[in-house]
Amino acid sequence: MNKLWTVEETKTLRKLVEENRFDSWGKLQKELNLLHGVNRSPQSARHRWEYLNGGLSLNAMSLKTTPVRKDYIVACWGNNFPMSKIKQGFKEQFGRTITTKQIYGMLRTTFSDKELKNMNNKDKKNDKMTTTRGRWTPKEDKIIGESATVNHALSQGNSLKGRTVSSIRQRFYKLKKIQKAERLEAANSLKAIKPKKKVVKTKTVKPTKKPKTPYQIWTVEQDYDLVMNFYELSIDEACNRFNRSYGVIAKRLETIVNSTKPAHISLLMTATKEIKARKKAESKPVKVGLLARRKARKQSKKIAKSNRKIAKIEKKLNKMKGE
Repeated sequence: MNKLWTVEETKTLRKLVEENRFDSWGKLQKELNLLHGVNRSPQSARHRWEYLNGGLSLNAMSLKTTPVRKDYIVACWGNNFPMSKIKQGFKEQFGRTITTKQIYGMLRTTFSDKELKNMNNKDKKNDKMTTTRGRWTPKEDKIIGESATVNHALSQGNSLKGRTVSSIRQRFYKLKKIQKAERLEAANSLKAIKPKKKVVKTKTVKPTKKPKTPYQIWTVEQDYDLVMNFYELSIDEACNRFNRSYGVIAKRLETIVNSTKPAHISLLMTATKEIKARKKAESKPVKVGLLARRKARKQSKKIAKSNRKIAKIEKKLNKMKGE
């Protein structure tokens, strides 16, 4: 926990801020820590400065202009400016807002409490709005009625002197309601004058059906490729390879396996020999990792399924030969 601020640290803080050499509280506090051998944070220096200046908060970019802003507020008070004018001028001059509490904090460093009390009474007196009550003139109604939005109507303050914000707002919505009713009445009168148009029914033309795509014949090469590689391909790979849906591809394989045609039987025998040779070449023991073993188990399941199919075909062929 840091110790309380000493008088020497406070004087150094004021001096460093007035020198205008720093653009951030971090750099300023680093210099202060080196001079006094303390370990305070940038927030500690900022809070100390706010306490010394009546709660006026300063961000990193406003450090260099602190004396200028203070002189501006003191000069406005010296020229008998009301509080509202001081706030407005401060925002226009420095691009940021300032509260009444912050203004009083800056003034306490220069003026006494008695002068500030007189200032408060003067501010209340000068800030009172003088309003004029009376009927709305045609000129005022025209200005408000021609405004597209309520904010645009409020911006016409020079032409609506003596009218409060709430009264202008209420008059704007009332005039817009009257204008809307007049437009509806005019539209209804035009509707009554115009003759009704005869509605001619038109026949809807049914869209022509798209011609069906012709059936793609399976070639001998495609049948052989299907028998050899079907169980090694994923669904997407099989669809892309044979340019057909997965259901059509599976149905074609089932047709070839269950067929009794000599061409299909010969194709299956040739594929069986090649699959056995491939299986023999792949069955060499190799040290593999966990993922590879898992993949190999899946592959062996596929091969076992293929072997069962082949055994089924061989059994059918032997039965045909009478063995």
